[in-house]
Amino acid sequence: MVVKNISVFSDVYRVFYNLINSNVSDPSSRNKQWIFSSFPMQDLANSKLTYPIIIIEPADGSTWVRLTQTKTKMPLAIRINAYSTQMVQADSMLCDINAVIDNNRYELKYDEGLDFVTLEGTDTDFDLRGGTRAHVRAAEYSMQFIFKDGLSKGTNTKTIASSGVIA
Repeated sequence: MVVKNISVFSDVYRVFYNLINSNVSDPSSRNKQWIFSSFPMQDLANSKLTYPIIIIEPADGSTWVRLTQTKTKMPLAIRINAYSTQMVQADSMLCDINAVIDNNRYELKYDEGLDFVTLEGTDTDFDLRGGTRAHVRAAEYSMQFIFKDGLSKGTNTKTIASSGVIA
């Protein structure tokens, strides 16, 4: 399903979620959800948060740039975080995520409409959640979404008769 300009942020999240969920296996083989858009607060409150997990943050957009009278590009960025109690596991998950995204750049462009998907950088940190120290490996990706706007995006299925009446 192609990313659409009216739902660009949720569509970009869906694309990356589906790509990672389908191609990166849970190292713990838990058979339950382990990829989220933010920390699962209920699990955190009940002290039932189990690692490793992946957090795919919602996409961020930048200023639109007009390409032609009917085409505009929108620079986007998305950040993906791999959390684990072991640094080597978090690093391995991030490597898997990066490999999946890199290997699917053609599909991201031609099937989803996301051009120039590029790894902008990675970082390392740790986080204390629910009394557990989790290592974090994060990657930020940039991309461009080119869409039609203005007069070209609407289609009129009605015709105007020679009498001026819309049929």
